[in-house]
Amino acid sequence: IADKKFNFKIFKIRNFYDYITVREIFILETYELKDHKIYFEINDFYKNILFKKKIPLIIDCGANIGASSHFFHMNYPDSKIISIEPDKENFEFFKKNVDYETIEKLNKAISSEKINFDIKKNSEDPRSFSTIKNINGKIQSVTVNDLLDKYQSENYEPYIIKIDIEGGEDNLFLKDTEWVNKFKIIIIEPHDWLYPKENTFYNFLKTISQYKRDFLVSGENIISIRHD
Repeated sequence: IADKKFNFKIFKIRNFYDYITVREIFILETYELKDHKIYFEINDFYKNILFKKKIPLIIDCGANIGASSHFFHMNYPDSKIISIEPDKENFEFFKKNVDYETIEKLNKAISSEKINFDIKKNSEDPRSFSTIKNINGKIQSVTVNDLLDKYQSENYEPYIIKIDIEGGEDNLFLKDTEWVNKFKIIIIEPHDWLYPKENTFYNFLKTISQYKRDFLVSGENIISIRHD
């Protein structure tokens, strides 16, 4: 792929599904904010964080093979990015595709509490899997509050959290969601289409309804922007 400045990036992919992921981000530009009216406010917010001598914090939940993390690194080069991917095979490709000092890579699940998980593959699509609670599970989890405690407000300011976790948003927004309105931008992909009648998006809707935020639709994603 090539960005708009004609900087080229080669991604190692396994199959057509990985190509779809890269295409959605860099050709369809589903995470791009420049075409929205509110972009100037968003960009000014980013610049103001830097003006305050702080580092914009971006959390990429469901980093897959690294395309989304590379996109955020390319567009917000002065930010700190925490990339979280629970699937071991995805994570190995992620490490091959993305190697920047500003990106912390975590082979963990994101959750509302510190618990362990196992992974259940739903199809041949490597992006399609479920995380299942299991006290003896091999996959550890981390919470957003844990990450914000590590990257404290004296030096960092939450900017973007991107959430594409294959239905795991049900658990992520179950409790301890005081972190939600700390982020200027939330980018989230709903998965009710994947799990009909399981209400996997309900906890997000219930949580986000407490706050005054704008909502934009971009491809399969909902972009929520905090009013300031």
